[in-house]
Amino acid sequence: MSEALTLAVYLIVCRETGEAVKFPGNEFVYDSPDDNSSAEGLADMSVWTATQDHTADQAFNHVNGDTFVWRYFLPQVGSYFGMKVVLREQTLFEHRGNANFSRSHPMSR
Repeated sequence: MSEALTLAVYLIVCRETGEAVKFPGNEFVYDSPDDNSSAEGLADMSVWTATQDHTADQAFNHVNGDTFVWRYFLPQVGSYFGMKVVLREQTLFEHRGNANFSRSHPMSR
């Protein structure tokens, strides 16, 4: 399943409710390369698995090699929807639940 639709729905809900767009994952995922599937490739694979006998009762994954980093991608998507995205660094205190958490502390990286 492509996560593009899920991301679009999240951004639209944030826009309609007035909530800030925040990355919902952890820091590792936010700063690391991630991969995805093209809609066309995913559709081709879905048709193939649905029409071939030898693919019955099998699980498949599909990626086409494109990578991105959420730190850079999410603000671009937010801009497309006319929204400002709160960067991960701005939400560290909120996620950790400690307003006195120092940025120089090793856990703030």
